[in-house]
Amino acid sequence: MPGASGTFYFAYGSNLWLQQMANRCPNSIYIGRAILSDYCWQINQRGFANVVPYSGHNVHGLVYQIDREDEDRLDRSDGVNSGAYSKVYRDVTLFPAQADLQAPTRSLVGDEAGLERAIETSRRRSRRGTLERKSRIVRDVLVYLSPKFIDGGDPREEYIHRVNSGIRDATALGIPREFFENVVRGSIPEQRPPRQMLHRGAGLRRSTTTAPEVTHVEYREPRPAPRQQGSRRDRRSLRAHQDEFRQQGTWNCLRAR
Repeated sequence: MPGASGTFYFAYGSNLWLQQMANRCPNSIYIGRAILSDYCWQINQRGFANVVPYSGHNVHGLVYQIDREDEDRLDRSDGVNSGAYSKVYRDVTLFPAQADLQAPTRSLVGDEAGLERAIETSRRRSRRGTLERKSRIVRDVLVYLSPKFIDGGDPREEYIHRVNSGIRDATALGIPREFFENVVRGSIPEQRPPRQMLHRGAGLRRSTTTAPEVTHVEYREPRPAPRQQGSRRDRRSLRAHQDEFRQQGTWNCLRAR
């Protein structure tokens, strides 16, 4: 389904919620789950999710393919021009979804049973009954992060609802529940999904259906991708990015939860 053109985008916050992603980026295509190595997840002082360089830690998320129009929409929704978020390109470990699950995001949330039905169909058609294929390193994946706002904070009330909706979708698509329980739940309390959520500026409608039960293997924190796999330019860029955070004295992004 995905074409040769377009940008791979790594989502780790409220854009884990397929309904929100379909509304914000109507041309987006779901690609699979992924791991961003040497970063950790936080809620910053603005009340939104952020990722901060942290050696040996990993952030789990979903990867979508987006076109130029969708990228412009993300720039606006994430406040790139105002400095709320910045755009960087990082390597991720991608677990590609089975081909029939790599579908336009809108088709996965067409109705309340859209995601559940797509998962059941993909699992049934897979030879091994799995939702994904062999993992691989993917270069230069777009990540939005907030280097100006890296102090810990409390999430905004409306944001809690959206992240919880994203957690339900993400776990249905294979992200280990333990990641959310051990990392995200320190900042995002669990809530039952509301029947209807409206968010000004995002045009959100109904929440995606409660995720079907998915059997996961025992969770083990993956090792960071070997550094020799990146180019010298990539490694210099990562070191410079990490140094920027260290100099501001906020290396421990898990504090102030």
